[in-house]
Amino acid sequence: MSEQQSVLIFDGIDDQIELSKNFPDLDKAITIEFWAKGGNNLAEQTSILEAYNAENARVLQISLPWRDGTDTRIFWDAGNQDGFDRIDKTVKIREYNVWTHWAFVKNAATGRMYIYRNGVVWHRGNGHNRILTGIEKLVIGSSVNSSYYWKGSLAEFYIWNQARTPEEIKQDMYRRLVGDELGLSAYLPLNGDANDKTSYANNGIIYGT
Repeated sequence: MSEQQSVLIFDGIDDQIELSKNFPDLDKAITIEFWAKGGNNLAEQTSILEAYNAENARVLQISLPWRDGTDTRIFWDAGNQDGFDRIDKTVKIREYNVWTHWAFVKNAATGRMYIYRNGVVWHRGNGHNRILTGIEKLVIGSSVNSSYYWKGSLAEFYIWNQARTPEEIKQDMYRRLVGDELGLSAYLPLNGDANDKTSYANNGIIYGT
């Protein structure tokens, strides 16, 4: 893993970040945001983020992308009650191999899930009410079991315990946060390290060279 112009570069071979603590404040709502530039020769099956609970069941997962049969798609999975909720959509390489701001949102109370691309709704789904409690392990750059490695550059990684609105996403996507913003559960600028700037200090452990 290397640093270049205040981003972290993942090699798609063995690079990953594991956050050192769980997320007790995540329950019925979440927003995950980051800037990403996928590699041109990104693998067909990748996991840019995955989180499991103590029962070794998936709670969160983002594939950016994942080839499913003849389609290359982005998958957003969230929930931990007898399985997980999912929305997914076909993606073109030009949509993820340039610097792009992504936001993945779920509100279990309303059952709504969203994927935002550059502050605009890119995909959405309804009827998804599984909650998000119990995360014990969260990994960035691969799956939890160290497979499906993602290749590319990442910066400005946020996790919120809120389902953020388009206006809120647009307001913050071009600026650096402080770390004390209301509802912010983790903030990793990824500008040379994987430290969390919030009071939770959920610092990431970097694996890979």
